[in-house]
Amino acid sequence: MSGWQVTNLNHSLAGRAYYAGGYFSYGGDDYLGAVAGLSSWVKETAPGHYQSGQCP
Repeated sequence: MSGWQVTNLNHSLAGRAYYAGGYFSYGGDDYLGAVAGLSSWVKETAPGHYQSGQCP
């Protein structure tokens, strides 16, 4: 399992999040925020499935 703390835009560019009126994680659809420059944590819980939060 991996985790990343980068901007929402970087999560989107890396394929971990998408924008739909705000940034959401792929798979988990967790809201990450509406600002591209906001830093957030995303963790991979299964291949191609991402959720908001840090890895333990």
